[in-house]
Amino acid sequence: LIQFMFGVLLAQHHQKLSSWLVSATFYPRCMLALGLILFTMAASLEGIVRGDCLNYGIGVGASLLLLVAFSSARLQKILLLPWLHHIGRVSYSIYLVHFLVLINVTPWFLAWAIRWSDVFYGMWWLGLLMNILASIVIATVRYRWLEIPSIVLGGKLKRYLDERAGMA
Repeated sequence: LIQFMFGVLLAQHHQKLSSWLVSATFYPRCMLALGLILFTMAASLEGIVRGDCLNYGIGVGASLLLLVAFSSARLQKILLLPWLHHIGRVSYSIYLVHFLVLINVTPWFLAWAIRWSDVFYGMWWLGLLMNILASIVIATVRYRWLEIPSIVLGGKLKRYLDERAGMA
């Protein structure tokens, strides 16, 4: 809930905060450093912070990282790259399929790949890369053949219901 609240506040005030950060030079760097520390609290401050404070810190850290991204023209150019734009478009599908790929496809792939090498870290990175690529491919297919038709059907249904409501 706290991360959702931070997201709402950030969405509501991001233009004011971003314009303030663009004019500053020192604050964005501090916010980036603090955001990274807080966002990775589970790993970086595990022995010091526990419980709800950990969740609050992660939410604040993510918000600070987003604020820095909003105010960085260089980062915005990177985020407009076509392949990143595509990943953003299919991100919900990636979210839905990545775990299924992890538990169903990755073990099969690793069992096949271990025939050529048994280096643990090499296999770990290869499995991660395969999981990412397979998730993007499956999510793209799912987006194209399930989400887009559903969006079109929803629009048609809305127009039909609006027309019916206008007749009444």
